[in-house]
Amino acid sequence: MAGTLDDKYNYLMDTKNLIRAAIAGKGVEVSDETTLREYAALIDSISVVDTSADTLAALVDGTITEYALPSGATRVRSGLFADCGELVSVTLPDTIEVIGQYAFYGCGNLAINSLPDGLAEVERYAFDYCHKLALTSLPSWLTRIQDSAFRRCDELALTKLPETLTYIGEAAFCYCYKLAISAIPSGVTQIQSYAFAHCHGITDMTIHPHVTSVAGAAFACDINLTTVTFEGTPSDIDKSAFLDCTAITTINCPWSEGAVENAPWGAVNATINYDYTG
Repeated sequence: MAGTLDDKYNYLMDTKNLIRAAIAGKGVEVSDETTLREYAALIDSISVVDTSADTLAALVDGTITEYALPSGATRVRSGLFADCGELVSVTLPDTIEVIGQYAFYGCGNLAINSLPDGLAEVERYAFDYCHKLALTSLPSWLTRIQDSAFRRCDELALTKLPETLTYIGEAAFCYCYKLAISAIPSGVTQIQSYAFAHCHGITDMTIHPHVTSVAGAAFACDINLTTVTFEGTPSDIDKSAFLDCTAITTINCPWSEGAVENAPWGAVNATINYDYTG
């Protein structure tokens, strides 16, 4: 990351204002000229950051390779490990409930294979560009996955999403080439733009009856997707929902022809089976 030391630290974690207030309370002023090690040592002396000066320095300059969050932590701070390209391993306590925005953004070598059981929300861009993230399942209490949360996670080989999910944001799994899910969780009512675009592991998709809309390019360029089955009747399917999904041969719909506009919704090679009952 370019910029002064203060700029980098401001991006590093969303506790910056609390830290600066604590520093001000000690009568110390942090300036751009403060050296990295002096700044790290100063921050280390304040209880709001529980880490050593060496570790904090590695977080700021992106050279940290492993880290264990303290027991009892409930959140991974926004941007905490952003652009730490050498980070390989992170230990997250079971108490973690939220992974903040950009928390692991650009951690291309991060290779963790599980997330805490109590995790409820993954904020936007949290794991964007984590090319080696090889999760095979997500926590059973997870309810929200925000925009681009797992975008460009090349090794993400999920076959199922937890039924507890109620929201999946735009581009949440875009460019997750190995994602191989076959159904949308029943609590999700809107499929956002690019949510599952460029997911080459998806071969068939069942969309449950509670889905009310499928946004533009939601499944764009899923080149191995062949069959889509709707179990209900969405009020809106964008004309590009299945853009460039040239392998789709069959779309099963329980509604009559013309009941939902924009058919074939980008799937130019598909045969649509209307009034489908399974």
